[in-house]
Amino acid sequence: MSTGFHKKFFLVTIYYIIMLYGIPIEGRCVKGALAMSKHKHLTLENRSYIQHSLDIGHSIRQIALHLGKHPTTISKEIRLHRKPLVNAPVGRIRNRCIHRFTCSLSGVCDYKECRWEYCRYCSQCYKHCEDYIEELCPRLLNSPYVCNGCEKMHKRQCSLGKFHYQALAAHKKYKETLSSCREGISFTEADLQWLDLNQRDVDMLASHINSLVRKKLNNQSPTTTFSFFHGEQTLRKLGISPIQPSEVLLSPAMFKG
Repeated sequence: MSTGFHKKFFLVTIYYIIMLYGIPIEGRCVKGALAMSKHKHLTLENRSYIQHSLDIGHSIRQIALHLGKHPTTISKEIRLHRKPLVNAPVGRIRNRCIHRFTCSLSGVCDYKECRWEYCRYCSQCYKHCEDYIEELCPRLLNSPYVCNGCEKMHKRQCSLGKFHYQALAAHKKYKETLSSCREGISFTEADLQWLDLNQRDVDMLASHINSLVRKKLNNQSPTTTFSFFHGEQTLRKLGISPIQPSEVLLSPAMFKG
């Protein structure tokens, strides 16, 4: 057989190996199109897997690899849908100040009947002390961004602020966000009679509608939410421009003048 045939056969073989099994790049396995997820949005099953994986200590990169998603997608999902968790430590004061183990201040609140020798033993010291600085858990500032899988949280040994990822709550919030982003405004027939919209008018209309702050989006606008997931460059390509909340108009008046 010719050398050209052997070369072509070799390249085709390598191509299908990469497509089926992936190729290691910088310590991770990047799979081909056959292994990627067919669904653009995360499903409830995906979110349940994310919660379970976080609970048993899997990394975001491991979760993304299993679901066929980019690690950034999983990271944004967790940070956007995590919820504060009230889980007081057993036998400890809920004081989150970085000075709580060494502070010697007393009598800061002027409460005469206070029984504490030092203010650091009081869970209300943050309301009165000017030196109060809350300690933030590195686990919440970096991956995995939640307390799932943390032994201290399960043993109720941590007095710091906590966040938890829960699949059902995350999926419910996603559904509400999706519904809210599809909300629009309506015009009467009289309003529509004089409307002769060009592309610039349509872009302006979409910009005003999607710049309206929504309660279902945690007091964020659909424009801000879309930009968070897909980037400002994609938003500009769609012709959408963020409008200041005080300047948003939801009537045909936006086309007048």
